[in-house]
Amino acid sequence: MKKTFILAILFTFTFCKAQVPSSATIIPMNSMNENSFNITNNGKYFKDTDNTFDQWVGTWQYTNGITVFKIVIQKITGKYMPKGTHNIPINCYMDILVGGYYYKENGVVKTKHLVYSNVLNPPLDIGGNTLIKANIFYNEIDKRPNLSGGFVNLTLLPGSTTQATWAFDPAYRRNYSVPDNLILTKL
Repeated sequence: MKKTFILAILFTFTFCKAQVPSSATIIPMNSMNENSFNITNNGKYFKDTDNTFDQWVGTWQYTNGITVFKIVIQKITGKYMPKGTHNIPINCYMDILVGGYYYKENGVVKTKHLVYSNVLNPPLDIGGNTLIKANIFYNEIDKRPNLSGGFVNLTLLPGSTTQATWAFDPAYRRNYSVPDNLILTKL
């Protein structure tokens, strides 16, 4: 019985992964606009054909001796996005960036959300103009239930591909449990 159960789990993970159908039309993400999510694009694949997301993938960290703050960003390709996910009005597939975060102050871990189970609801949901700036929705997991999070801009420093500022959008700045206005370095 135990062997059957283990085999069933292996089968599920090996053969039942959601994949973009070979018949799905690819729409390059760099050509997307406000009209991209119309009914004619239902079932299509919004793909990062230029690999602009790749520059953000990895670990970005700030350290000053007593503070360590890091975010870890990963690229998920061909993720199925059912209608209504992130207010998308159609069913489609997309390449997405998601991430987690870690914060330690004076040797005490204040928050650690690097591991998560749902890529459609990660601690960091990343979008926007990903050439020089990534607009991030920071999910405030450790604070009051009525405070869900806010918007952060991760912006490359001029001429750099390995350093970026982490700054909460002033319109959404609150008393968050992670630092604000930092320069992160890609490790």
